[in-house]
Amino acid sequence: MPLFDGGRLNANLEGTRAASNMMIERYNQSVLNAVRDVAVNGTRLQTLNDEREMQAERVEATRFTQRAAEAAYQRGLTSRLQATEARLPVLAEEMSLLMLDSRRVIQSIQLMKSLGGGYQAGPVVEKK
Repeated sequence: MPLFDGGRLNANLEGTRAASNMMIERYNQSVLNAVRDVAVNGTRLQTLNDEREMQAERVEATRFTQRAAEAAYQRGLTSRLQATEARLPVLAEEMSLLMLDSRRVIQSIQLMKSLGGGYQAGPVVEKK
């Protein structure tokens, strides 16, 4: 090992430290991004869960109204048309509930991915 290297060893050491610090900074940023992604996706899923509870209550309310209309029809108080029309809001609210459930599934997948769970698409199976 030479006694006098003109500062080459110190320069190499500083370069290595700088590279190490840069890698540490990248790692720290990756961790921060991962934590942020988990928090964001978890919050979104919780919001969708809350929305689903409210939507389920709306479905039940429209079902109650529909059952009342059907009972009135059975007693001869309303026409069949009115009883049938009372089903339309139920169907609309149920459709909204299904759409909300599909959004919840997608958001659950996003949360799993942000937690580190991998997703690999399997073969597509066509329905007959």
